[in-house]
Amino acid sequence: MSTPAAPPERRKIAYRPAVDGVRGIGVTVVLLYHAGVSWLQGAFLNIDMFFVTSGFLITAVLLAEHRRYGTISLLGFWANRARRLLPALLGMVALVALYAWLWADPTTLRKLRIDMLSTLTFWSNWRFATEEQSYFAVGDQVSPLLHTWSLSIEEQFYLVWPVLLLLWLRWRKGSTRWLPTVLMVLAVASAVYMAAIYEPFSDPSSVYYNSFARAQALLIGCTLGVLVVRAAERGPKQQQGPRRVVALGPVDLTARSGIWVLGVLGFLALLGLPLLVTETSQWVFRGGFFVASLAAFAMGWHVVALPDSALTRALSWRPFVATGRRTYGLYVWHWPLFLILDSERTGLSGVPLMVLRMASVFALAFAYDTYVERPIRRGALSRLRPGAAPLITGTAFGTACLLTLTSTANAQPPVFGTGLPGSISTVTGPMRPGQDKVLVLGDSVAFTLWKYFPQQDYPDLSVGSSTQLGCGIATPQELQIGGSRTTPSPQCDGWESRWSALVDQVSPDRSVVLSGSAELFDRWVDGRLVRVGTPEWTALMERTFGRAVDIAGRRGANPVSLVNIPCYGRTVASGDAAMPGVSPEQAEGAAREQNDPARQQALNTALQRVAATRPWVTMLDMRGFLCPQGSYVDRAYGVQLRTDGVHLTPDAVGLWWQRFAPTLVGRTDRTGE
Repeated sequence: MSTPAAPPERRKIAYRPAVDGVRGIGVTVVLLYHAGVSWLQGAFLNIDMFFVTSGFLITAVLLAEHRRYGTISLLGFWANRARRLLPALLGMVALVALYAWLWADPTTLRKLRIDMLSTLTFWSNWRFATEEQSYFAVGDQVSPLLHTWSLSIEEQFYLVWPVLLLLWLRWRKGSTRWLPTVLMVLAVASAVYMAAIYEPFSDPSSVYYNSFARAQALLIGCTLGVLVVRAAERGPKQQQGPRRVVALGPVDLTARSGIWVLGVLGFLALLGLPLLVTETSQWVFRGGFFVASLAAFAMGWHVVALPDSALTRALSWRPFVATGRRTYGLYVWHWPLFLILDSERTGLSGVPLMVLRMASVFALAFAYDTYVERPIRRGALSRLRPGAAPLITGTAFGTACLLTLTSTANAQPPVFGTGLPGSISTVTGPMRPGQDKVLVLGDSVAFTLWKYFPQQDYPDLSVGSSTQLGCGIATPQELQIGGSRTTPSPQCDGWESRWSALVDQVSPDRSVVLSGSAELFDRWVDGRLVRVGTPEWTALMERTFGRAVDIAGRRGANPVSLVNIPCYGRTVASGDAAMPGVSPEQAEGAAREQNDPARQQALNTALQRVAATRPWVTMLDMRGFLCPQGSYVDRAYGVQLRTDGVHLTPDAVGLWWQRFAPTLVGRTDRTGE
């Protein structure tokens, strides 16, 4: 295998602005999704577009080099990738280390150290899969490096694919005749593998992170790269049109009308899928990712073969192209920056918070590209003294590792949700024949009942959840928290459709509805302040929770347990934010309002009325369980129940299930025998 130490200069592949335009649109959709645009819940599919374009471009570059020089410089390729990828990655890891030093608690810090090391060594996707870090149901402890799962998959591809391609070319004496067929067979195998390991009604994150399951998009991109280079060798090297451009392939790659139609359909699919699917859409993991990759393939074929089409010209719009040329930097920086710029630290929520996040990441990525990444790509390090470039690179890498190992914690994370769309959790455990199926629906307390469910004690019980961390279900436009008007995060909308879809899919034997801490605040309705305990507030709660149990029970098709709210012992020290968007100044008033027994009793009375009017609804006495003496206590039954005054500890969750599981499934023992 040849790996020349001094790589030859690579042949320049014809530049297509529209390819960058496609990437610019794709990364913007992903950023908007993570910035808080809740109606883009299917934006996770857009990552496949990046995989396809990476496979296409890398394959085209490698084949062009082999055509010209008869070999591929592996060391040269890897050095080029390092110059492209490491500057932003090392800078981002340094930012995360600073984040950890300022805000991470000790438990999070221990996990974050391994996250950083796995990121720097390109296996973070497997790290998050084995640690069961959900991509779709993340809360306060979300890793600021969660987004690097896709970077790790791409970097694994960069390590393996050039070697395999060189071996193929040596075996086939430079011929790529059967290579597209082999690649597509492998892509289909990857899609079949994804479908095989996917478990319906379970958190699909481990499938989403899996390198072998996600290889389908990269392989389809490689197929496009091979086909385009082969077509270029058979056809003219230039196309004439309103804008003279150098083409990778001729117009007659296939029928022009077919290319046009498929490209437009692919573009519309990549725009529409983020609006139409969620992580609970089973077909997405049973061929949906393959379809999305084929859509990206069709669009790539279009912009290469039809450089003067209306779609290609539209995708070549300079703002799209400028964004696309910085796709990597935007993606690398956005996730930790969005976590830092949360509601608690900025005092913003909704659209203002989204605008701040987007403006900040664009400013940072463009500046870093101009002053750091681009000079390095143009050889700034190579113009230094001999030996200086490896020294600087090694020092930067070592510094990032040192920051990883020495960062310390001096602050606690926010108690409630992050304000990111990932704070919406829709997950279930694997549903097997013969198991009783229970869905827990509600807020962050409901989430803990699913998260810490002791599955080993209940082998015949499957528990799922659809929850909204940091949200109640009776969420109007504005709340009155601690004397100030507060707008809840956009993530708090849409619970009805999520619950309804999941209940229809799972057909649970029983649903549990648990929400309440966010309902204890006064609220603004039609410009008027409606106070807790008033007839208007009571009617609003009865309507809202009535709708909740109707959805959860499909209007009597399955039983529902409605959980009353317990006493609370929130303090300012235990968490400043009662909901996303609450400023620290409101913390004392928010704690006082949530801890008020009169407010709690008013809500519980409304809940009892809801249950009394629906025969399929029964009440579960959470208050009696957590407040055995009638008032708040941290400890009871020999265990710590709550540490922040609101959320249950894992030990408390175990006791909760021990107490209430027999009621939920009609059994009196913990094994179901």
